[in-house]
Amino acid sequence: MLEAYRDEKNNRIQWIDVLVLIFLAFSLSGITSDLYMYISLALCALTMLALLIQSGFKVTISDRRVLCAGFVVLYMTVVGYPVGGIVFALKKALEAAIHFSMIILFLYYKDKRGTRSYSFVLTGLLIITFIYMLNAYNAYTSLDVNARRIADHTGDYGVIAIGGGYGFAYALSLLGVFLFDALRNGRIQKQSRKILAAVMIVFIALVVYETLSTITLVAFVFGLLVSLIIPPVRKDPLRGSNAAQVVLFTILVFVILVLLLPVIGNLLISISAGNTTVLGDRLQSLGNMLAGAGDGDYAEGRLSIPLKSINTFLKNPLIGVAHQHGNGFYRPKYFGVGNHCEWVDALANFGLIGGIPYLYIYFKTLKDDYTGSDQLGLGLAATFLLMGTFNPFRTMQSSIIFFFLIPLLIGAINPKQEKAVNV
Repeated sequence: MLEAYRDEKNNRIQWIDVLVLIFLAFSLSGITSDLYMYISLALCALTMLALLIQSGFKVTISDRRVLCAGFVVLYMTVVGYPVGGIVFALKKALEAAIHFSMIILFLYYKDKRGTRSYSFVLTGLLIITFIYMLNAYNAYTSLDVNARRIADHTGDYGVIAIGGGYGFAYALSLLGVFLFDALRNGRIQKQSRKILAAVMIVFIALVVYETLSTITLVAFVFGLLVSLIIPPVRKDPLRGSNAAQVVLFTILVFVILVLLLPVIGNLLISISAGNTTVLGDRLQSLGNMLAGAGDGDYAEGRLSIPLKSINTFLKNPLIGVAHQHGNGFYRPKYFGVGNHCEWVDALANFGLIGGIPYLYIYFKTLKDDYTGSDQLGLGLAATFLLMGTFNPFRTMQSSIIFFFLIPLLIGAINPKQEKAVNV
């Protein structure tokens, strides 16, 4: 009887679930306020403290990602201090700590699969994500908000909450490909959930398109095509020599696709010529964007950016150059960092000492929390690799989606799990 009471108590929605959802909702918003990071940090600290005192949960150092995250945060502080000073160094390091805290949140809810707490947080976060998607789409289409301008001048539009612009598009690309792959491979069973997933994918596509980030849009579409064409891999494709083959093949095909952008853009322009409907206007706009983005200068420039960071890393292989620019106190691009390739930018900034643990956090998550499920759709892996190869990837929104939301969804819809989750 006592055991039954404990099970019932553990299956209730608890105050900590509400706190977690508030933290996630605010952090995902990307609200354009100078206080955004500080409020998010305060909510993160409060949430982590609540987890530490929560009975039945211990943040164990046995998870290597948590160890690596702690080391990376410390390393960022050390390399940022000489140039940026202690306040700026701590600000940048603690910002990274907020991102990596999503790993701890997932470890907490991973063991609560099948409970009301799990369903409450997962469902709540999906609803919040959808609301921000609607806000973003409305801002881009009706209020003439520009994601590039948000990235360069955060406060130009006042205080708005649309997911932070480009960061939200990066995150939604992953989520959209994951949902498409889940539908494509029959991992979502109920008809109502299939409809909801399809609606999410449509709005994700609209928001990603309206963000006007060409590489993000192409990586998103590329991931959808890979999921559509290539069947899921039941064995771990990121083990041993398979990993190198997957990475090299994905990047090679993507480079070829980027070089063909002007052809694709001009084709869309010719198809939509004379078509005055809304669809025709959209195709014309997309064609102009791809044709312009795919000209020689743009394509060559974007594809050469990773090479810039690789060259800087080879010149500073041990500790990188973050200590020279104060981990962002001065613009890293003036120190040989491309700023548009997360993976090699990490090596250029932090060298082998900080870069290897940094990359380990991401690829260990992909290997354990994604490929460790029933089966992996290569479309998601392709989008993840490409987003980090040709875009800055570590944003608040990407961290929430990549480290927390998608792994929760995998636990909810994976038929191999012992308990089902009501989503």
